[in-house]
Formats: sequence, C-alpha cells, structure tokens
Amino acid sequence: MGDRIAVLNQGKILQIGTPDKIYNWPQNVFVAKFVGSPTINLLEANIETNTLVVGKKTLVCPIPESQRNSLKKYTKRELILGIRPEDIEVSKEKKKVDSFKCTVYFTQSMGVEDILNLRIDDIVFRAVVPPKLLTGIGDTVYASINMKRSHLFDPQTNKRL
Repeated sequence: MGDRIAVLNQGKILQIGTPDKIYNWPQNVFVAKFVGSPTINLLEANIETNTLVVGKKTLVCPIPESQRNSLKKYTKRELILGIRPEDIEVSKEKKKVDSFKCTVYFTQSMGVEDILNLRIDDIVFRAVVPPKLLTGIGDTVYASINMKRSHLFDPQTNKRL
C-alpha cells in the first residue's frame, strides 16, 4: 500500500500527492470535486477591495490578510470560489460579524453528522453540521465561511490560483 495517490481524468494525471495534500490543496476544479464527500461547493465570485463577492453581492466574504497581496492581480476578474462543506460553520443565532442569514433548503441525516443544503437568494450550497443543531427545511440559520480554508480557481483554465 502506498502513501501517495494520483488523480486521473481521461488517462491524464492531474495531481499526485498524499490524500491530505490532494484534499486540502486541489490543483484544479476536477480534483476539488472528485475528492471529498459531500462534494466541494463551487461558487462564481470576484474580488473587490479585499473581499470576495459571490453573486450580485449576495455574499461578501473578507479575504484573509495573508492572501490579499497575492490576489490583488485578480481584482474585478471572475473566479471560482471552492468551499468544503465542513468549512462552513452554521448556527441558529448570528455568532460572528461575517455570518450571513440563509434558509435551510434540504437536510440529509448521515448519523454522526447532517448535511444541510442552504439557500441565500439564488445560491444553494452544502454545509456539514452536528445533528444536535436540529434544523428543518425552511428554518433560518446563520452561516460563516472559513476563508482561510477556501480555494480559488481560474474559470478559464479551472486551475488553482
């Protein structure tokens, strides 16, 4: 048994590395979608003044300071924001300044955790939560994205920025 894996698509090697490295640092959209369950959320976004804007200003997420300089050249360009469902914190009350209000659209119990499909305007995304959150379809909840664990991709090449 090896300690590294390769992700292939149509016979072409897209990424080789440890499972942890591939999961946490996918080099393109295909790898990001292929590895992990539930699958990564991929949202159209663009950068405006140290924030990542999703939709028509539906979500405005601050870019971590450590990433701001390297992302300046992508200001006003369309990007793909990748967020793993476990990197979205959900609560019934607004706990953080950058939390945003959304509606539970669908729930799926997985025993040890629940998968919520959340909706804000026309955007639907998945979050993994503990079952003790006890949410139902139509409930209002607050979500917060861990932007330090987010992934940005170029929509033209599908490669990681």
